[in-house]
Amino acid sequence: IGVRLVGSEMCIRDRFKGQCRCLFVLEAVETSSQRELADILHIRPASVSEILLKLEQKGFVRRTASGKDKRIILVSLTEAGKEQAVKIRKDRAKAHREMVSVLSPEEKEAFYRALEKIKDYYITEEERNDTEHESHR
Repeated sequence: IGVRLVGSEMCIRDRFKGQCRCLFVLEAVETSSQRELADILHIRPASVSEILLKLEQKGFVRRTASGKDKRIILVSLTEAGKEQAVKIRKDRAKAHREMVSVLSPEEKEAFYRALEKIKDYYITEEERNDTEHESHR
């Protein structure tokens, strides 16, 4: 069930979720410093380094020194990384369509309404946590 629910071999096990999240963030922001990536992902910089090493070994990301400050490492997706992010999204979308295919139209509507409520709750919580985090700096 886990493979079908996730929809991508790269994200089958929990240990690969960080790699998938990292790919998706880099897909959205295009280029990021490792520090910014850690902040966005809400994980330790050391964890980001570990994830990036694995993604780099797979040929999905490249790390380069910043032109402005050589101490800052910038991260971006390679073409293979961009293709992998698209593949994972397509695989997940297909898996999600298959999951809800057993539901009636009414059940789908109720399910999507419930998911929307859950999403709204987590967005609100994330914004609240970000605001609290900023106020403690």
